[in-house]
Amino acid sequence: MDEIFGQMREIEPDAGLFRPITLNMMGLFLERRAIKDKRPIISLRENFLEDHLAQCIRREDVREHAPAVLKGMITRRGTSRAKSVSELSAETRISKDAVTGCLINLREQGIVRCVDQRAKVWELSHDLVAQLLNNILRGRWHMSTPLLFLSALALPIVAAGYLLFLSNPHRAERHDEEQTEVSQSMPADIRKGRAFGIDPAPDQIVDWKQLKEHGVVFAFVKATQGISFNDPAFRKNWSAMKESGIIRGAYHQMSGGNAELQAKAFADQVGRLMLPDDLPPAVCFEEPAASGPAPTIRDLDIFIEETQKLFGRRPIIYGGSLLRDAVKRGSSPSALFACPLWIASYRDSPALPNGWSKWTFWQFSDGQIGPTDSIREVFRGDTNLFNGSEADLRKFISESKL
Repeated sequence: MDEIFGQMREIEPDAGLFRPITLNMMGLFLERRAIKDKRPIISLRENFLEDHLAQCIRREDVREHAPAVLKGMITRRGTSRAKSVSELSAETRISKDAVTGCLINLREQGIVRCVDQRAKVWELSHDLVAQLLNNILRGRWHMSTPLLFLSALALPIVAAGYLLFLSNPHRAERHDEEQTEVSQSMPADIRKGRAFGIDPAPDQIVDWKQLKEHGVVFAFVKATQGISFNDPAFRKNWSAMKESGIIRGAYHQMSGGNAELQAKAFADQVGRLMLPDDLPPAVCFEEPAASGPAPTIRDLDIFIEETQKLFGRRPIIYGGSLLRDAVKRGSSPSALFACPLWIASYRDSPALPNGWSKWTFWQFSDGQIGPTDSIREVFRGDTNLFNGSEADLRKFISESKL
């Protein structure tokens, strides 16, 4: 341990500027630690980082203003939201100088970063940071057993390094801003008779066999984004899902423009790997987290048309508030409404966009709630229901062919 930390400090003394070799060391360490402790790596990761984050925001130099400032940078879903110093000052009624000072001190701990120096816009360093801080600030955090082997100097370095290890410059998180407070467990009558599934974040490490044992029937994983990004974990996840007996699906994260080329990039990555018993291809229509324009309904229509030609199957459309707003604003091609809807809506019943009379898949949780306590022990992330049984799901797959 001491040797690893020493090497990390020699390679990169600034905790905010880790290079790939440093990050690989950190990832290897956590993987070995998880195996040694015989527990999922997600448990080690969250306990470790929650302790670190809780200590950081209680430091004397930030504790007065950090809770209010950080709350303003977290969406209701628990993801990062970029804010300017002026916006944060107006929302919190804290002076701009005090907000700036707080952010600078939090940056030293690897919690926030400045994304636009001229406009003084800041964001949290990662959506995982936002999720864990959201738990802490809402009182859902409990201190785990202290990790006594970590020195005061090593702790912020390791935390910042692992957060960057998880991050991906091309990654676009799927957000749905329309949501309400939900109960801590789904009503039993909603779950009854419906197949349960997940869609892990692109960088999330999961144990597919363990998930199958805990009742996961199907899963979607990210394959591509835009016209040039192929998710590096896709092929590994794709094979592992099949080996574990989980019905598998792949999705493409849309960006604005070049819809035909995006469909071709998706087909190049997934087309030859997709078998008849796999879920139809899915497209994620929402505001991208990375820079770039959001897709339009016209983009989606072109993508759907091209995808049907390339795959010979009717694709699934994933969306939330952006999709609802887009179909409200103007006329939408009727071909879109023939596609199965995968709705993101964190409420007791999903809010459907105009044009659809039913949902096929429902992403009802982002990990803050779960269908059972047992699944939360091995997975915290987006969870879904299919509007039917496992037998109905397999029938749906067979009927998706055009």
